[in-house]
Amino acid sequence: MRVRDFAGDLAWVERKALSDRRSAMVVVPTVDVRVQPDDRAASAFQAVQGVVLDIVDSNSPGWVRVRHRDGATGFVRLREVWGQ
Repeated sequence: MRVRDFAGDLAWVERKALSDRRSAMVVVPTVDVRVQPDDRAASAFQAVQGVVLDIVDSNSPGWVRVRHRDGATGFVRLREVWGQ
């Protein structure tokens, strides 16, 4: 299967090496993960560039709900992550 990485490069990967789990990588220096999909909402936690978050859902326009590996959840803007 042909895939594109966060730098935009294309590569071939065996399908069995891929996961059904959806994830997103933070692409900005620091992102506030919000408790609601709103820039004015309180910050649930912060994540730094390169951190990979599991995607919980993407039902809010312009936002994606994510989960950190420690279990914390919240919302980030789509433009702040890659892989959605």
